[in-house]
Amino acid sequence: MKSFKILLIFIIIICLFASCKKDYEGPQGPTGPSGPTGNFNVVNPELYNKWEVVSGLDKTKYMIIKNDNVVFTLDSTVYGFKSFDKYLAFVTYNQLTSGETTYNYSISNDTLRLTNMNTNIILKKNINAPVETQWVTFVNVTDSIDSPAPNEDGREDIGFDGTNILWTAESNSSTLYKINPVTHTVTTLTLSASYYYGSVNYANSFIWISNDSYINKVNPATGAIVSSSPVISSATISSLALIGQLMYFGNVSWYNSNWDIVSNTVTPLFNYGIKGMEYVNGFLYIISGKFIYKCDITPSFHIISTYYIDYSSLRGNIGGITHDGTNFWITGKNQGTNIYRLLKLNL
Repeated sequence: MKSFKILLIFIIIICLFASCKKDYEGPQGPTGPSGPTGNFNVVNPELYNKWEVVSGLDKTKYMIIKNDNVVFTLDSTVYGFKSFDKYLAFVTYNQLTSGETTYNYSISNDTLRLTNMNTNIILKKNINAPVETQWVTFVNVTDSIDSPAPNEDGREDIGFDGTNILWTAESNSSTLYKINPVTHTVTTLTLSASYYYGSVNYANSFIWISNDSYINKVNPATGAIVSSSPVISSATISSLALIGQLMYFGNVSWYNSNWDIVSNTVTPLFNYGIKGMEYVNGFLYIISGKFIYKCDITPSFHIISTYYIDYSSLRGNIGGITHDGTNFWITGKNQGTNIYRLLKLNL
């Protein structure tokens, strides 16, 4: 009983002490420095500019970043082959994703850095840099003719005999289609051989048709072979243009050469992916993708002008090029139908 009284007194004392205790606050400490202001989710507006590449990209000369987040890279390679690529970028306050590549970016004064684990690109602002329409000349499609062999692979180079566009239009063909560019009517010439991706050139009153790795000289009236070259290419020939006694040709491995039709000698020239050639008014025109290059071959090969085919329905596997005396025609696959077509350009 005595122990119980002592415990009760002890509990009462603790409760009284707790009820009498008052909260105590010390003096207010000094205010810390203010943090940065602004919305860090906003893209730095300086990013939307014209930038010249200083280092980190081999063939790209300029990068144009537009305020709708469309990015153009303007490229140039040996001999003056110009081109461009267009991407829709995803941009945050510190990252830019272009194509399948994401970069961290930072801007200091007039310098833009794009970096990731594998890349360090440095660009300098250049307000005088060209935009895509100044880098190359845009041309348009003004007429089209569906392939007479609609279910076939029509990426072969084409020619013009003064009246008709000449096209094998198939990966394996013993028929040469003759297509009038004005009336769109089609006639045929039966060839005495079957041609594998037969590229066509008309010159010196004969038809020249490649057959894989060699070239046949063909009678335009009968389709018979007049003569044949030796094997002159290590891969399938994809383009032809006879200039004097030199037959310029390219192949699918991107090797471009000329064959002297008199001496049978072959001279390597340069490497570039060319799908068609045509010699017009002293200049060699070649096509690669959606780009056409006007080339001077004397005293040495170089590009004079670059044209871009601005036609959204044109997809990959663009084939040959020819000239009807007034305009250029190319072959290309239609984006919607997947059928190859002849396309007339305002060039």
